[in-house]
Amino acid sequence: MAVIRKQYVKLLGENVEPYEMFFSIIDNLIELIMNSKNYVEIPYEELEMCVSILVVDAFIRCKIFKNPEGYNHVVT
Repeated sequence: MAVIRKQYVKLLGENVEPYEMFFSIIDNLIELIMNSKNYVEIPYEELEMCVSILVVDAFIRCKIFKNPEGYNHVVT
């Protein structure tokens, strides 16, 4: 999750729309994974789906992204 948070913090300073930030984080993580020395090639769609699931989980559970104003519900 630290890598996801790092990508988020990096994009914070660029005044990007939230949805653009979300998809940029996914794209950056996919690129990071594909350039990894221990990456075993899998279909791109599968990799994208897995990374998307991790980023959504980080958003919901780990609270990496800022909480929208006025949103107080807890998701478990």
